[in-house]
Amino acid sequence: LGPSVILRLAENLLQGSRLYFDMYFTTLPLLDVLSSKGLEATGTLMKNRIKGINLTDERKLKRGEMEEFCREDNKLVVVQWKDSKGVTIASTCTGCESVENVRRWSKTEKEYITVPCPAIICRYNQCMGGVDVCDQMMEAYRTFKTRKWTLKVIIHMVDLVCVNSWLQYRGDCRSNGVLKKDTLDLLEFEWQLEKPWFRHQMERPMKK
Repeated sequence: LGPSVILRLAENLLQGSRLYFDMYFTTLPLLDVLSSKGLEATGTLMKNRIKGINLTDERKLKRGEMEEFCREDNKLVVVQWKDSKGVTIASTCTGCESVENVRRWSKTEKEYITVPCPAIICRYNQCMGGVDVCDQMMEAYRTFKTRKWTLKVIIHMVDLVCVNSWLQYRGDCRSNGVLKKDTLDLLEFEWQLEKPWFRHQMERPMKK
């Protein structure tokens, strides 16, 4: 099911596009299919979906250590990196090089330390950030919560439209030179959208 979702959404993408997705969608055959369509992809990977690769037990790795496995045709790479926990990731476009240094909090030393980080992880974090930020924005000001899944899907789509509209509005304000203090934040923007609905509800005649 996961790979089929990716393939459906990627139908209209131009060749040379790069996709990033998480472990719920990533499989090695999916990366091969995307590659045959001229699309590059990177995604975190569950270890039970890897065959023919003997990954080191992450408990034996020190923080910042990494190992890279490249297929014979050089078209697919699998990388394991140890941060606070182990991360396994596969890609058809990026490997470990070049390694960058990132800051991480150390519980034992109680201070920030420098940890080597492979390029594949840095690129993944950079490109997946937009999705995570959008989710955080939607979660901050939910219209309302419900356990009924059908209504939950509808509400999610409404919240998604509101957030995307606000992002577009903020971009237009920047392009037109509107000062930051004169730009509505997300909460104020959503209130402007909902105000007509509340006014309509208040003006409806009361039933006897």
